[in-house]
Amino acid sequence: MLRKLKLSIVLFFLSFTVLQGANKYFGDDTYSIDNSKVLLYKLINWWNVYGGDESQRLCNRSINYEDTRKIKLKYFTKLKTLEVKLDNDFASLISILGSNDLKSTYLDITYFDTNIPQILNKHEFSEKTITFKNINPQQYHNLKKIQNDLVVVVEGKISGLLEVSGKIALHNSGSFFRKCFSNNLNQKIDYPLTLKILDNKAKKLLVQYELP
Repeated sequence: MLRKLKLSIVLFFLSFTVLQGANKYFGDDTYSIDNSKVLLYKLINWWNVYGGDESQRLCNRSINYEDTRKIKLKYFTKLKTLEVKLDNDFASLISILGSNDLKSTYLDITYFDTNIPQILNKHEFSEKTITFKNINPQQYHNLKKIQNDLVVVVEGKISGLLEVSGKIALHNSGSFFRKCFSNNLNQKIDYPLTLKILDNKAKKLLVQYELP
């Protein structure tokens, strides 16, 4: 109970000034921990300083990332392939994919062939690109109409602080400076991850990816 109270105090002070003037501090992307908006770079700086029991206070907390910057669509007619190009600063403070790819668990039938699952490849995603296959011209035009309303949302749990990049990880792959799990084979390591693309104007889910 005491540890939860201390963490709440930490999050409160790091987010209080932000919530007092959200328009000043938040632009096109926002990070939230346990449903409270935070300046994530300040939490990362704090986490770099405090080790031991202190370093566990952010562990396994729910984190939410939302990016409202305009995305670019590029359609290849012959290949029936659509590339969604994200901004270079997309999710710059978090590491979303570890060693696993994501698989679609929901596709809106207006824009996608729901009989063919889509895979979010970690290598393509590292280049800030999401590729959709088997997209016909009409489906592309339907997406093009709402391009400016598309929002990408990531939901996961904090698994640690990566050593090289300094990013907060939502997976258990790589070298960690602060780690929220052990390598005990008897320990079940479960870090659920979801990536969604929504029509922000219509408040409608278009795509949802999850770990298989």
